[in-house]
Amino acid sequence: MKLFVEYCVFFLFLSQIFGYYGHFLESSKCKLALPNNQKVDLTPLDNPNDPMSSPDIVGDYKFFYNPCTPISCKKSKTSAICQKSLTSEDEFNIGILKTIILTFNYSLSIDYNGDGDRLSTVNCVCSKVENNFKFIKEDPEKTYIFELNSKWCCPRNENNSLSLGSILLIVFFSVIISYFVLGFVILKFLMKKTGKETIPHYDVWLSFGKNIKTGVSFSFSKLKSSKDTYDTL
Repeated sequence: MKLFVEYCVFFLFLSQIFGYYGHFLESSKCKLALPNNQKVDLTPLDNPNDPMSSPDIVGDYKFFYNPCTPISCKKSKTSAICQKSLTSEDEFNIGILKTIILTFNYSLSIDYNGDGDRLSTVNCVCSKVENNFKFIKEDPEKTYIFELNSKWCCPRNENNSLSLGSILLIVFFSVIISYFVLGFVILKFLMKKTGKETIPHYDVWLSFGKNIKTGVSFSFSKLKSSKDTYDTL
């Protein structure tokens, strides 16, 4: 019985490891795999023929953004973010798509390198707002910050399959329930037991509970003893 309990504790331990921790894996130019079978997928935002746009603060330029498929900028179709002048034909490729770096720390951050030492960051914010792309600031010079509010910035389940941690928990509780139900049926109807004797291994569980109580009481007594010693000093 002791070995069974140890196995159960071990299964719960494994479920915590495999159920909630893992590496962030970049799976494509606009998808990021997260732990626990989740992902952020920006594919639904891809529209190279009509990319998202935002004016700058002054109003002399306009920024165009498409996360997955490159758009034309400076007569070259390599850009994810293109800065275009509204008063001239000037264009600046401030985010080359192939340089994309996806990172996730509570929210998705998308970084690009551009022409002429330019750097761009798009902070992808999980929101119910429908695809709101806006320019935030240029600080320092040639470093551009944008914000994209969209439901597609929210982590989603990769698929309907269960994680290893979920499977281990299901197995653990299924074994526990089967153990008590089958044990009760055998003791009640085959062995004609009554009362507390219908609980499988009743004495073992009673002893187990008493041991836990003893351990907790011992720990508190040690803590109290240490506090009293400290107060005396």
